[in-house]
Amino acid sequence: MGGCTYPHLLNLPSNADGQSLNSPFAQQEPQISGNYLVFVSDRNGSQDVYLYDLPNRHLVDLPGLNAIDMAAEHPSVSADGRFIVFAGSRQGRQDIYLYDQQIQYLRNLTPGIEASVRNPSISADGQRIAYESNASGRWDVVLCDRTGKPLDLLIDPAAKSNRTPTPETPNAALETGKLPKAESEPLFDDRDALAPLQGTQADRLNFAPRPAIAPSESPPEPQPESQPEPQPESTEFPFDSATEPPTLPGKPPGALEAWD
Repeated sequence: MGGCTYPHLLNLPSNADGQSLNSPFAQQEPQISGNYLVFVSDRNGSQDVYLYDLPNRHLVDLPGLNAIDMAAEHPSVSADGRFIVFAGSRQGRQDIYLYDQQIQYLRNLTPGIEASVRNPSISADGQRIAYESNASGRWDVVLCDRTGKPLDLLIDPAAKSNRTPTPETPNAALETGKLPKAESEPLFDDRDALAPLQGTQADRLNFAPRPAIAPSESPPEPQPESQPEPQPESTEFPFDSATEPPTLPGKPPGALEAWD
């Protein structure tokens, strides 16, 4: 059991004059980054931002940050303690503010924005700031730099260019200019397409290949079928009735009187 460790409370200083971390007033919304702790307190009559140096156990002076006519909330600090971001309400309007401790300068990151903003947070290196905005009609996350300019959240172009397209990639044909090869050739039921085929494939479809037509030639025009000319009916007898009487099969000559 000797190797086990248990959570324990740090003995952070407190005094009545408000010059330490804790005081008889409210200390709210603490946030730690690196060796610094930032929070809000109303110990001076208004809700202000305070920065506490944890290794040295003292408050850091922040000239030009707090104002009597502004209520601060939800502060966030960079790891080196230089940049502090918070939401400040003044005359019924809330904006996102960034304070640079090194040059003692306070900047409004959302001036004139036609939306409500809240809950800012700053990255450990102090380069990026995120906050919530309802400009679209719902609460969305906005990412910006230290000037308040929104950052593009698209994929890094360098990472995209290093990706090797594969046939399985949906846009592979667009990126490479080559279409993936089909696993099997399709069978076309077309006379012209099968003209070059010989042997069993053409025979299996029960038609002969159509001869190719040269580009300069045109297919022959169909000719009308010739009809035999009608023969006029003959009115002449094939024999001379006066000299050659007809002879019937099985009848001897001179038997014409039997027809009556």
